[in-house]
Amino acid sequence: DIKLFGMTFFSEHDSKFEHFKKWFDLALSYNPSTEFFLGGPWNLKQSEMTVEEYQAAVDLSAVGIWQIVQQLRAEYPNNAVTFLHYGKAQAEIHQMFAAGQLPDVQNRVGPFETSVFRDNFGHAGLMGIEMSTLVWAKHLYALSVETPR
Repeated sequence: DIKLFGMTFFSEHDSKFEHFKKWFDLALSYNPSTEFFLGGPWNLKQSEMTVEEYQAAVDLSAVGIWQIVQQLRAEYPNNAVTFLHYGKAQAEIHQMFAAGQLPDVQNRVGPFETSVFRDNFGHAGLMGIEMSTLVWAKHLYALSVETPR
């Protein structure tokens, strides 16, 4: 049985309420107790934005996804529907890099291991992947990310 089904937002063209509803209905046909979450990713096309514009775009995207989460909660009141805004971590990394607060990150765009973004399209570098992983781990498994074990 499907117990937890997570999806991410891609674009306004293919990530509308009706698109998610189809996936919800499919999952519920296998297990009526399925829980869901929608992930709010980092924004793409970052090379065209300042740090402030990028932060605003991530925040604006979250508002749209949150509205869809609210619609899904109303449509499926017997199933948990949560929002995981993991893209905010990438926006924070972008901001910290611009402020000179990340000595291990050498480039805005460049090699995966040492850059905020690994390409001009906006895919995250290593730190962004690791921070997003921590956000997911804290949410999905209730792991403490503040204190290593």
